Amino acid sequence: MVRSLSLSSLVSPIQKIGFKFDFNKALSYYEFAADKGYKGACENIWELGYLYKEGETVKKDLKEALRYYELAFDKGYTHTVNSICELGHLYKEGKGVKQDLKEALRLYELAYNKGYENAAESICELGDLY
Repeated sequence: MVRSLSLSSLVSPIQKIGFKFDFNKALSYYEFAADKGYKGACENIWELGYLYKEGETVKKDLKEALRYYELAFDKGYTHTVNSICELGHLYKEGKGVKQDLKEALRLYELAYNKGYENAAESICELGDLY
């Protein structure tokens, strides 16, 4: 049985000993494995997004985070819709990015349309701000 390792637990030690982690190469392997039916690879794709969202071992980039979250979802990792909604919260509250209620709404709607019904509550909360 192949065990999925936490990507964030691997990247930092790899970089500390002088190796450069190649996200594009990792992603190509994860996508290949996901296409072959290995669901653990989908979680690793999601984790690439998490690293970008938090700015862990890479420069914080919410657009890259969203790209990886959506790709993980498309490959079958449905947990990621919650993460898309979390990105919406960052834009709504202006945490780490300039506050952008339209972008928050777009992300909430994206999460809702991908099946995350709790995003409807976030959409309602946006209405309270107007």
